[in-house]
Amino acid sequence: MSVIKHIVVIESDEEKMTRLTGFIQNCRTEFILHTVRDYIEAAELFKNLSPDLVFLNASLPKVDGFQLLETINLQNAKVVMMSDEPMDAVKSFRVGLDDFLLSGYSEERFFSVLDRLLGNPTKNHQFPLNIAVKIGRKERFFAVDDIVYFSSKNHCTYVQFPEKTYSYGESLKSIQDKLDPRNFLRVHRNSLVNRKHIDSWTNSYPMDINLSNGDVVRVSKERRKTVKEFLLRN
Repeated sequence: MSVIKHIVVIESDEEKMTRLTGFIQNCRTEFILHTVRDYIEAAELFKNLSPDLVFLNASLPKVDGFQLLETINLQNAKVVMMSDEPMDAVKSFRVGLDDFLLSGYSEERFFSVLDRLLGNPTKNHQFPLNIAVKIGRKERFFAVDDIVYFSSKNHCTYVQFPEKTYSYGESLKSIQDKLDPRNFLRVHRNSLVNRKHIDSWTNSYPMDINLSNGDVVRVSKERRKTVKEFLLRN
């Protein structure tokens, strides 16, 4: 029998609280969810609870999220800091937190965090390790890890390996739904990249990602925030 996990959300903003708890309640795995809005409520809750995962807002009133961590022992819990400030990501990882969510994060980004920290609770299947690519009349299997990125152009989809490009018979949306969101991210409506092949990126606008095969992929303006979160993850 599996042990039911306890998730705590510490968030003072009602709209953000509603959005986050809505995501959690849509999970297929059973959780016990606890919600508190400030340091005092959190301190009282943690007297009798050792949570498995804590989502913590950096900008709590009076005592902020980082100060809370200095006074309440959460060493046995996974902690995800949430903030409106991108630079709080650096601070979060510097103090050893498990992940960071920049305000405005996508549902995809949220579930990738939950999956990674609690052992893939939102999925009831394994992500594929190989894909089949049709070459002429035959199909050849390639390791997913060897894929540099997928792209689309003129209503056709292509899969890019370090030295070869092949046409691929599925849409980017269909491919994205099948692959592990911890490794693959849609950076543009025409591009889906594998983080294992990202060499570097520009932090200015326009934002470009430099890939292991020498290709450069442009990040769309509306996806820059999500992509930066993705790249800052451990």
